[in-house]
Parts: sequence; structure tokens; C-alpha cells
Amino acid sequence: MSIADTDLPPYPVRDVLAQPFVERIRLVCKTWAFQVHATPFPVYAGYWLKYLFLYIGGWAFFCSFTPGMGSPLSVGSWALTAVAFQKAVLWSMCYESLGFGCSSGPMTGRIWPPFGGFLHFLRPGTTKLPLFPGLPVLGGIRRTWLDVALYAASQGFLLRALLAPEITPTMLLPLVILVPLMGIADKTLFLSARGEHYYVALVCLAVASGGGLWISACKVLWVAIWFWAATSKLNHHFP
Repeated sequence: MSIADTDLPPYPVRDVLAQPFVERIRLVCKTWAFQVHATPFPVYAGYWLKYLFLYIGGWAFFCSFTPGMGSPLSVGSWALTAVAFQKAVLWSMCYESLGFGCSSGPMTGRIWPPFGGFLHFLRPGTTKLPLFPGLPVLGGIRRTWLDVALYAASQGFLLRALLAPEITPTMLLPLVILVPLMGIADKTLFLSARGEHYYVALVCLAVASGGGLWISACKVLWVAIWFWAATSKLNHHFP
């Protein structure tokens, strides 16, 4: 099978193979950043199915615990309700922290199972990245039973709220405390839960619940997220 010239690196392959390992990695990364690589259609199809059935389907499943919601046949009547949005935030945080986000799926098909997440976070002795290395109790580089308990508790409180017919600030306050605490013990946990915006939204839901103020707070949050995410793309990688 022939390979198009545009798929080949812009340097002689034999010369690259003769370079030290670090130099080869640098050249490969540079090529990946500046060239467009075609992705096989089955990879896209795999992600479509994952997001349709696992992500969106999971959201609809948890919404079904609220009377009158969750039916795929009447999604237009409940998808834009307040509870549906709240459960979308909570399910997104749970989905990501369980390890079902972008890093799982066809792109990690060479690894079995093709996701890590809870398989790693629930196992004592695995590597972690503390915010303050050397900090007593939480500052080690190996996961302890306390780290496992904090992660398991966070998932339990998320599941409790997702299964509830109505979400109250009382349900969310334990998560408001647990998520940053997990981040001190292991920065990976805070990042995997997409704490930079789902946690902020969680705080809005818990603290600004009176009078529907959380709706305005979340609007401001998402405008800020997408505005600065778009601004970060103003570079030569995204002409």
C-alpha cells in the first residue's frame, strides 16, 4: 500500500532513525503538531457511540429519577429544565472522574481495559501527584487508603445526588469540600474531574441556589470558559 507524500515526515527517515531517542521523539512531536493526520472513520464512529449511549444515555438515565423526566421520546420537554442541567453538571464530573472521558475509547484501544480512572484511583499504592509534596498525610507520591476513601466518597456523593429526584445544596456541600481536598492529595483527581469548570459550577449550584441565582452564575462561568478557551487558540497551531 502506497503512502501519500503528505503523510511522510519532512525529514529523511534513515537520518531520524540514526538520532538519539530524545531527538527522535522531538521530531515526531513536531511532525504531529504541524501536520494533519487522517483518522479512520471507525474511530469517529466509536466515539459517537460512546457519547451517545454512555454519556448522553447516562445523563437521561439519571434524569429519569426525577418524575416526568428522562424519557428519550420526550427529551424536548425536559432537557432544558433546571434539574436536567444540574444533573448534566454532576454526571459530567462523575463521567470524567471515573475515567470515561476523552482518554478512553478507540484511541486507547491498544490498552485493555481501554480506560484507567477508577481502576487506578481505587487502588492503594498507585502513583499520585500531590499538590504539596511532603505534606503530612496527603503529600506522599503513593496512593493510600485515605486517598482511596476520599475518591470513593466523592463518587458516592455524586451518585447520591444523581439518583435523587431533586438536587439540594445539602447534597452538594460534601462535594464542595471533597473535590479540593482530593486535589491537594492528588492533582490528577482534580484535573480528571474537570474541576476548573465543573467544580466551579458545583459551587454555583450549592452556594447560589436561592432565587435561581445559580443560573446566572453558571452563565457567567460558561461564557468565561469558552471565551478564554477560544482566546487560547489564537496561535500558529490554529490559524
